[in-house]
Amino acid sequence: LASFVVSGLGNQQKKARDTQRKNALTQIKKAIISAKSDCRNSSYFPTASAGTDSNPAEGTYYSTLTGYLKNLRYISANFTDPVNNSTYFYGYKTSLLANGASTNVCINNSDSTLTFAGATYFVLRAKLEMGTNDPDTAATFTKCENVITKITTATWVTPEIAPTSGDGYYYVCSS
Repeated sequence: LASFVVSGLGNQQKKARDTQRKNALTQIKKAIISAKSDCRNSSYFPTASAGTDSNPAEGTYYSTLTGYLKNLRYISANFTDPVNNSTYFYGYKTSLLANGASTNVCINNSDSTLTFAGATYFVLRAKLEMGTNDPDTAATFTKCENVITKITTATWVTPEIAPTSGDGYYYVCSS
């Protein structure tokens, strides 16, 4: 009986952290959409890159993005995964220059090192501890699948897992 109670408590904690993840990504998406107004003609989402076609890991991309959003006061604090390790972290990817991005269109007048290229599409994601047992993983993948395809799986670098249905991630994307 005691092991059943501990197991149930563990699942409740996992669900609570997964809820934190979902809420954080929703808040970051709102900030990205607001930041779009600072990009040329309000036509681009910040890529978190200076405009080269380099392809940093999604966690690095996310960290740079949140620095940009915080610097421009779209968010007041960096959102990090409640576990924040090599398995559980927030990831961010955008279309590369060859697939709908333009250089130096997201200007940051207060810190020129945070002037970024702009992208037409973005995806945020977080691995959920409940994984595929959470129906939102499949639903959000389906909702974002068209955007994921436009970003292309080639942009997901090792050791990242390219997005697939049933991968246990929660997705938030540009429409």
